[in-house]
Parts: sequence; C-alpha cells; structure tokens
Amino acid sequence: MAATCSLAERIHERYFDENEFVSEFILDASPRKKLLPRGLEMIVLNHMQIRDVGDTERLDEYMRSVRDLDLAWNDINEWEELSKLFSRLPVLSNLNLSFNPLNKMVDVTPPKMERLSTLILNGTNLPVSSIQAIVSACPSLRELHLSHNEFNIDDPSTSEQPVSETVTTIHLNHCGLRDWEHVMRLLSLFPNKRTVYLSENPITRIHTGSSHLDPATHCTLTAITLSKTEIDDWESIDHLEHFPSLQEVRLTCTPVLEKFSDEERVHMITARLEKLKVLNGSIITDEQRETSERFFIRYFQDRDDKPPHYQRLLEKHGNIEKLVKVDLTPQLKVRLKLVCEETNFKCDVTAPVNRSIAEFFRFLETQTGIQAGRMRVFHCRGENILSTTEIRPSKQAFHTTHAEDGDTFMVQSKPIVSRKRAGAPKSESSDH
Repeated sequence: MAATCSLAERIHERYFDENEFVSEFILDASPRKKLLPRGLEMIVLNHMQIRDVGDTERLDEYMRSVRDLDLAWNDINEWEELSKLFSRLPVLSNLNLSFNPLNKMVDVTPPKMERLSTLILNGTNLPVSSIQAIVSACPSLRELHLSHNEFNIDDPSTSEQPVSETVTTIHLNHCGLRDWEHVMRLLSLFPNKRTVYLSENPITRIHTGSSHLDPATHCTLTAITLSKTEIDDWESIDHLEHFPSLQEVRLTCTPVLEKFSDEERVHMITARLEKLKVLNGSIITDEQRETSERFFIRYFQDRDDKPPHYQRLLEKHGNIEKLVKVDLTPQLKVRLKLVCEETNFKCDVTAPVNRSIAEFFRFLETQTGIQAGRMRVFHCRGENILSTTEIRPSKQAFHTTHAEDGDTFMVQSKPIVSRKRAGAPKSESSDH
C-alpha cells in the first residue's frame, strides 16, 4: 500500500477489485458490488491512510446509496475534500470521522447533509466554533459523538448561540472535563439534549451557581452517565434530583461508592433520587424503591450525619425497626444421633458437611459393623419419625442431605434374599 491514498481508490480496492474479490469475500463481511447491484450501503475504511476523495466521477457511482460511512483513523485534514465527499452522499445517515487530523478551522461552507442523523467526531479536537459550522449543515442530526476531545469553552470564537437545536444525544466521554460549570456551559449549547454521556471525566463535584448551572435551564435532560468520574460526595448525587426531567442515571466506579457493596450502592442512590426510574440500566420497581428507602432509613437511624432525605423518607415510611442480624456463615459440621437397633448401637456424633455421602457411609460401617454396601440409612428430621428419607451413597457433599443439628440417622442391614440356583436338580424321593 502507498503511504497515502484516495477514498475512491480504497473503495475500489476493498469492494470492487475483481482480483481481491474471492479472498476478501472469505475474510470479511464487507458488502460487494456483485452482492449489492444497487450500490454500497455501508463503507468501513479505518486505518487506510486516506487523505483525499480522489476521482469524483467514480465517487459519484460508489456513494449514491451509502447510508453508513466510517472513515475513522485516516489522514483526512482538508475541509474542501470533505465538502466534495458530503455533496456526493444524498442518503447518508451515519458518518464517522473520528481521529482524523482535521483542520481546526472550517474554511468552506459544508454542503447540506439532509438525512445525517449520527455524526462521530471523537478525537478530532475541533473547537466549538468549527463543530457549530459542521452541525449547521445537518438539519436532521440527533446524535453527536465528541468523546476524547479537549474543549476550551472560553475560546473567544465560541458563540453563545446553540450548536444544534436537534441533537438529543451527546457523547462527551474522556474529554478531561473537571469543572461542573464548564460541563453545563458546554451542554447549554444543545438546548434539546435528552441523553448525555460524561464517563471517564475527572469531575469531582456537581454544584449550582451561575445561570448555566441552574438545572431548570436543562429541563429536557432525561438520562445522564457519570461512571468513572471522581465524584466523592453525596451532595453531588443529591444535586441530580434538581434536574426536572432526569429519570435515568448510570453511576459506577466513583469514589463516593467505594465503601458500599453493589446492593448498598443501589439503595443509597435510589433513596436519594425520588424521580429516578432507571439506575445503571435496571428499571426501579415500586418494590425496589420501597426496599431502598427502608434501607436508607435504617442506615442513618443512629447516625448524626442524617441527610435531608432522611426526614422525607421517615415521614413516608415512619419509624422502621432495625433488622435482626442473622449469622449466615455456612455451617461446617452438624451434630447427629446415630441409631442401629440390629447391633444395639446408639451414639451422638459430629459430621463434617463438606465430606461426601459415600464417606459418611464408610464412617457408619466402622461404627455399626455393617458393610456399607449392605447398609440402608434413613434420615429422620428432628424428632419427627414421619419425616424420614432414605439416603444412598454418592459423591455428593453431605450438606446436600440438608441435615441439621439434632437429626437422627437410622442404620439397617439390607435383607438377604435367598434364591434357588438356576438349573439345580430337583430332589427325588424313592420308595424302597
């Protein structure tokens, strides 16, 4: 392969080159002209050293039916080349230009991409003003990926005007965002956002302050992801309750949750956020909410640092008795009564529950003198002689018998059945 190449050449090589058709058809599932006579609908060309579009006449033929175009990790930098490409994508729905060295300044007016609904610009480090210029050519855009970018919201070229009125889902993962005001100013440029992803940002605190920070100004926000952030105080989580439409939260791997078990984390978050309906992808049922709120009350009953939610939940549920602590440590041994009337044997023994039932039979053999193979053993639960179960030797652990302290195991010999030998001569009587 050459160091750099055009898009038209790479499409021809990958999807239409007859010499490569057979081998590539076996190795990947990319669409081919022979398979799609109406033209390609999806093109994926990552890490292909593409720098320009190349032969535009050939490109017109290739691109007329393309709906999904993925050109991530190439060498595209000129907006003039991209404008040539955009004008040849009449039905494009999804476009990925991630990790291309795009020029920071959009020096052309991009042609309209009327049907584009998803635009992925991860790792391009474009300023907000350039993103505005691109998005303005996408009147149907719904989802915008801007992860792995560094944003300077104080850049003088950044306008207060919205970047997009149509975008409802925005990805801002791993963008080095620390200050919550910075985050909110950035999100205010998308006034109709509904779902926001902010994972892997070093955000330490969620708070109020300027007009950008007022949750009421973000009234369309319904879902937010804050996993792998540096949030370390519960007041930040409480602040999420002030977003009027927020119903879904993803929050994992953050310092504030470290000392709690997975179940406790669910309870602590659910009880604090009254409007929450989905947590980490799981629907919060009415039963789950009640369980979490009762846990929250019990947790803070004897503590001095009761949060404001405590009084609200106390008024809702009233005083709740503490749960009795039950030792659920697995029992390693059980105390049993052994009885064998045939040998007049009675004894109290302690049996390890992790040994096999077959080993228990061999132990009984040493105690009763009855061979394990000729032994019948009956398990009587407690004093109830009617609750009796015969057990048989096996490799299963003894605890599978569900024996408890005080149970009785009765041992008997199997009856010996006398059988006549086949073919034995009948006895004859003679009269003399």
